[in-house]
Amino acid sequence: MNGKNKTWFSAFLFIFSFLLHADIAVGQEDTIRRFDIDVREFPYLSSSEQDSFILRYQPVVTRYVSRIIPDDTLSTTDKLKTFANQTNIKFFFDGIDSTFPNLDKENKMLSKLKENYEHSLTKKFPVIYSIISPYNQSVLLLDTDAAAIALNHYLGENYKPYSYFPKHIRMFKTPAKLPFNLIESILRTEYPYRPDQDNLMERMLYEGIIKYAALQLLQIDDVAICCSFTDEQLQWCEQNRTTIFKKVFDDGLYQKSDPSLFESMLSPAPFSAPISPDSPGEIGKWVGLQLIQKYASAQQISIRQLLENEIYHNTNLFLTDYNNEQ
Repeated sequence: MNGKNKTWFSAFLFIFSFLLHADIAVGQEDTIRRFDIDVREFPYLSSSEQDSFILRYQPVVTRYVSRIIPDDTLSTTDKLKTFANQTNIKFFFDGIDSTFPNLDKENKMLSKLKENYEHSLTKKFPVIYSIISPYNQSVLLLDTDAAAIALNHYLGENYKPYSYFPKHIRMFKTPAKLPFNLIESILRTEYPYRPDQDNLMERMLYEGIIKYAALQLLQIDDVAICCSFTDEQLQWCEQNRTTIFKKVFDDGLYQKSDPSLFESMLSPAPFSAPISPDSPGEIGKWVGLQLIQKYASAQQISIRQLLENEIYHNTNLFLTDYNNEQ
């Protein structure tokens, strides 16, 4: 092979390699684009390869990296080089490589999620990027058509650097929680809570709709992980359903608009104080899910209707349904 042919052959190999890596027209495109892996090699890429990288990861570069490194005196290339070498980013490399040597399972799951989301809601599903983030937020919505998942938040409850988290948080920093956090973040942005009375009932119903939609779109029948319960905690709720509902409805908690009540019933905690020290935290979301599941089944209503029509405003409808059960 003469020199000219070698040059053309080398060029062909580079282009083919880039297309394969970028999932462009070669095989099926991965749902998740791995910025967390690719950025490690950025400092060693050629100038043209760096330009291609910046183009491929534009939303992450402009809306994430540039905010972490806001120094306007640095070029985009220098910001990415700095980011790739930051200690608090490199710290998670080994954990991510061990937990996520590939994202085959996650890509398959999110590919189906994308299909269901676009079919059910007639909205475009965002492009998903995997990142490493030093912040507490595990899902970042970069713009209307891009979202990022911080994989370093899903390395398993036994990951030693998580030891400072309380147990009820640490237990759900796992790969199984990742798809639920992602779709719930997207749904909350597309269909934000718009209160009418803004009492506990409205908030529980809204959370129930989000949880119900997540389960339907993911096609995962796992209420426990959806609600951040262990299997034992879910069993406790099911066995004590009557007691839980009496405390919420018969004791009048549902009509209160007390921020401390919202916190104790809907936010992560070791238990839900208004119910029982034996209860799981965030139990109000589970109550909302029970109400929405029953309503959706009886009315044969779609998740799009639930989300768009803001059914959670119709609190009397659900109160009547509960009273008819008694």
